[in-house]
Formats: sequence, structure tokens, C-alpha cells
Amino acid sequence: MPVPTWRLWLILAGIAGLVLWLLITRLHGWLAVTEPDPTARYLVLEGWVPDHAIDLAAEMMKDGQADRIFTTGVPVDHGARVSTLGSSYAEVAARLLADAGVEENKICPVPSVAVSRERTRAMATALRDVLANEPVPAAGKRLNLITLDTHGRRSLSIYQEVLGPEWRVGVISAPTLDYDPSRWFTQSSGVKAVLDETFGMAVHVFGSE
Repeated sequence: MPVPTWRLWLILAGIAGLVLWLLITRLHGWLAVTEPDPTARYLVLEGWVPDHAIDLAAEMMKDGQADRIFTTGVPVDHGARVSTLGSSYAEVAARLLADAGVEENKICPVPSVAVSRERTRAMATALRDVLANEPVPAAGKRLNLITLDTHGRRSLSIYQEVLGPEWRVGVISAPTLDYDPSRWFTQSSGVKAVLDETFGMAVHVFGSE
């Protein structure tokens, strides 16, 4: 059996290194996707996101970029200080939006059931049930989902899957403040976020979330 020469090994190592570098530099951007639907008049905010993502949603509402905003979220963890604002993260986010100046009649909290896994799917399912009772014409069934950073790709996929083809789901992934996304691989919080979401996305695609 012919043995590869050192020159061939060097070429193969160079190709592998290039592929690895492209994966490292582009993986974060792929996970933290931002692809909003410019015609959507509904916003959906995942209630567990940090303050700056809630502020982004509030500014979009006050600027007239949407007519109504739905907040989703599972029940607040036992003992969490934010429980004074509501019994679920959906209600907490709704309260914070109102405090930020969003008209309360435009805010619709959508709490989901308590689950130990597949929380994103539980939130999307609760939203689907609420939207089923909304008098929305077929042409208006478009929404933009606001979530955080690397969770964007998975949230987009799950919400679109749960809501079905009659709804067009766009996504806005608010940037993280915990690390520099362009150098995520040099910071422990960045590595953890990317690896966690890469694993979560793989499980979603090949199994259950």
C-alpha cells in the first residue's frame, strides 16, 4: 500500500487547518442568525433574555416597527428575585416592556407550562395556541422573534416548525454582552455558549431538543 509523502501530509494538514479555521470564525455567526421579516407586524420576545434584549424590543415597539408584541416564557425558577414581577418569564418580560414605555394594550404575555427540557418548544407551542385565536389574515401571518445571540438559529427553527408553514418567522438575535462574538473562541463564556448551542442544534436536528 502506497504511503503518503510528507508533502502530501503537509497539504492535508493545511486543508484541515483551513477548514477548522473557517468553522471557528463562521460558526458563531451561523448560530446567532439575524434574518428579520421587514413586513412582519408582530414581535415575539423570549422572556428569559437579558435587559438589553428587552430594551431592543421596547425600542422597536415604540418606533412603530410592530403593532403587537407577545412575550413567551416558562414559569420563573423557584426563589428567583424576578418572581416579584410575575410568575413566568413571559409575565416578567411583559412588565419590563411596560415599564420601558410600551403601551400595555400592545403587550400579550404567553406563559407556557413548566418543563425540564424542550423549553423553547413549550414556549412556541403556547404561542401557537394563542395565535390560533388571533384574527390574523393569511397575508399578515408574519412575525419576528427576538432572542439572544447563539440561541437564534435553534429558536428560529423550533418556532417555525411549531407554528407551521402558514406563519413566516423571522429572527433577531440580540448580541451578547458577555464576550466578543468575533473572538468567542478565546473566552470561556464564548466557548461555552457556542458549544452548548451547537450541541442543542444537533440534538434538535437529529433527535429531540
